Amino acid sequence: MSAKNPWDYYPVLTQERLIIIAELLRDVYYKTEVDLSTPLDWGYTRGTTTFGRQHRALILLWQSKAYPWFEILNAAMDLVFAFEGVPIRFFSDDPRSPKKPNYYRRNDVDQLFSDDLGMPVILRFVVEKPLTDEDDVSIYFLGHNCLEEEVFRWKYAAESVHVLHAVGGEPPAAVEQQPAEVDLPEDIPATKTGSTET
Repeated sequence: MSAKNPWDYYPVLTQERLIIIAELLRDVYYKTEVDLSTPLDWGYTRGTTTFGRQHRALILLWQSKAYPWFEILNAAMDLVFAFEGVPIRFFSDDPRSPKKPNYYRRNDVDQLFSDDLGMPVILRFVVEKPLTDEDDVSIYFLGHNCLEEEVFRWKYAAESVHVLHAVGGEPPAAVEQQPAEVDLPEDIPATKTGSTET
């Protein structure tokens, strides 16, 4: 695997743009986890709802026209979005060994070509769910060549938050807090219907 970054292959895949999409996928994941924390919910209901909401959030982002470089090429279940024409898909999977049946499959608009084994032609955002309650969700952006070999791996890293506390003495008492509110970015308008048409 190369030490290069995504933007070294496709200049339109800037870190700033990757962060915007990674944060949207992350925020929808956490919002869904909070919303579906009832005794009636389990892995299946959370997984399908998270995918559906992330899918819809990407469409709403495109409809908002907030980012001229962002477009939807295919709004079906095998959603393909693009940064200035460079096609990308997203999955919830293991970034080290993707197992989803359609992870490497490309549809009519998810078509980059190169027989250069060092050139990525399959671009995927991968949402890796946390293994424990103490872990955070991880967002990766991966590029694979025509043989489905990984060429690059970029991982979203939120800025570290440092918590200050007194040293020595008794630790402070725990404070019970309500779950964090996580909403879509304000520049994504809500729509009244479930339509994906513009």
